[in-house]
Parts: sequence; C-alpha cells; structure tokens
Amino acid sequence: MTDSLPVKADPVLDGELVDDTLPQPRPRAPKRNRFVLWWLHSPRVPLWLKSKPQARQALKDAVMWLVLSPLRFLGAVVRGVVVGARWWRGWVTIRDYRTADGAL
Repeated sequence: MTDSLPVKADPVLDGELVDDTLPQPRPRAPKRNRFVLWWLHSPRVPLWLKSKPQARQALKDAVMWLVLSPLRFLGAVVRGVVVGARWWRGWVTIRDYRTADGAL
C-alpha cells in the first residue's frame, strides 16, 4: 500500500461562474484629433472629401459628366440654332419678303 502513495492525479481546476448577460464595459475609443472632428462635421467641407464612398461616387459623376459633355454641347448648339431662327423670323417681316420679291 505504501507503494501506491503518492498517486498522480488530474489537476484540480478552480474557477468561478461568470454571468455574460450583464452589460460589459466597452473599451473606450481613442480620442480623435480636434481637426479631424471639425473636418468630418463641418458644413464648409464638401461631402465628397469626408468619406471614401462619397469620393468614389463623385469620381463616377465626374467621369459621366465628361462622357456626356459632347452630347450636351450638341444639344446646346441645336437649341441656339432654333433660338436664332426664331429671332430671325421675328425680325424679318412679310413686308420685307414682298419688297425683296419686287426688287427682283
């Protein structure tokens, strides 16, 4: 019987029950720089300079503006020709046509 002593045993684990349902303290976020806070909340800074998705959308809008600018230019030329033709028709009267026809 003395040969059986000391007996190797499994380690005894000691612990306590932790209730995870209680609100746990959150780690405090590091304070941001005062300039960064002003930049993100200032109405004077354009929105596209404040976040990456807004900057990406502004870039897409700029590319589409460049792609569509020839069509807008062509539309402006057509509108100008129409306005010029209406102005000319209002400036030239029927009497002018008759006078010009009689001179020939």
